[in-house]
Amino acid sequence: MYPHCARRATLHEGLRRIDEELAARAREGGCPHCGGPLDSATWQRKPRGCEVDLPDDLRRRLGLCCRRCRRRVLPPSAVFLGRKVYLGGIVLISIASRQRQLTGSTARELRAMFGVSAQTLARWLSFWSEDFPVSALWKRLRGRLSAAVRDDGLPDALLAQFDQRWGPGEQALAACSAFLAGARIQAS
Repeated sequence: MYPHCARRATLHEGLRRIDEELAARAREGGCPHCGGPLDSATWQRKPRGCEVDLPDDLRRRLGLCCRRCRRRVLPPSAVFLGRKVYLGGIVLISIASRQRQLTGSTARELRAMFGVSAQTLARWLSFWSEDFPVSALWKRLRGRLSAAVRDDGLPDALLAQFDQRWGPGEQALAACSAFLAGARIQAS
């Protein structure tokens, strides 16, 4: 089910709205370096891993730039997972699908579906098993989840937490992506 969610433009449009809210919140806070006002400083990205023809606004990474000190501020993103060029939902779906051993989730099938190399899948597995559990972001978010979400089960255990609340599908994936970006999650 999840691999097919990634092909829906509505998922990515919903994540973009979350990104816009996160950017607006960051803009209201002002420059973290000098307190100056922040202006828009978006740039073009070439997101990979999605066969959907994404509109131009989804191909732009929302960024901010201080009017006073000219330093960049990069608000969190639900569309992109950190600095990765693959869409965040794709990274989450592919590794969680492998962990759940869903039909169509062999490494070969995922590589064909999302256009990723074996090395990229290996990097993503390493990210979720080694890098993410010790990251400052995870340490900050960890306390907001039940104890059932174990570090050695990421990202599947995390996505399962959202499946319980929203049911498996596009809403749970969007809520999980928003959570990872630090957005406020509201039940719909």
